[in-house]
Amino acid sequence: MPDAAPPRRKQRWYVDIDSKTYGPYDEPAIDQMVEGGQILSNDLVIREGASEWIEGANDPVLGALFRKRPKRSVSALADPPVRQLQRRWSG
Repeated sequence: MPDAAPPRRKQRWYVDIDSKTYGPYDEPAIDQMVEGGQILSNDLVIREGASEWIEGANDPVLGALFRKRPKRSVSALADPPVRQLQRRWSG
């Protein structure tokens, strides 16, 4: 009988919002915060073990969460705060 593959470790991400880092969060927690308006598509995220922060919408796994229509329900999670989408200006 072949050896069973080791269980895959769940991916977790940190989120940078207004220069403050939150997390790590797993995908279901981020999904809940996206739907509640706490994490926006242009917020920066980094997967544990990764070396570069990217916008949440550009993350290969989390991008689908931002393409769903947000339900705007109130989240039970205390942080990060609920916000409106704003453009990031680089200067």
